[in-house]
Amino acid sequence: MVGSAGRGNAQFAKTAGVNVDSRGNIYVADVGLHRLQEFDPEGRFMRVIASQAGRAIFREGPSSVAIGPTGIIYAADGRSIVRLDRDGKVISRWN
Repeated sequence: MVGSAGRGNAQFAKTAGVNVDSRGNIYVADVGLHRLQEFDPEGRFMRVIASQAGRAIFREGPSSVAIGPTGIIYAADGRSIVRLDRDGKVISRWN
């Protein structure tokens, strides 16, 4: 089992999408907390990808997540798609 209800690491408010990358890492979109969380193939928490001071990522989402073959992350954010590199940095936003 991956995660539980709440606001901390490995916790969720309102999950909206799940995807797995080529390495087996699991990405969970949480529209309630405006963030993605990454877990290893065994379901252990790895990191949060979310807006931080001076670094806006998600405004209305993410409501879904997809991972490209090179590890690029795509997340739906309201009326836009956010494209992130493997480190979770915004590459582009399509409105």
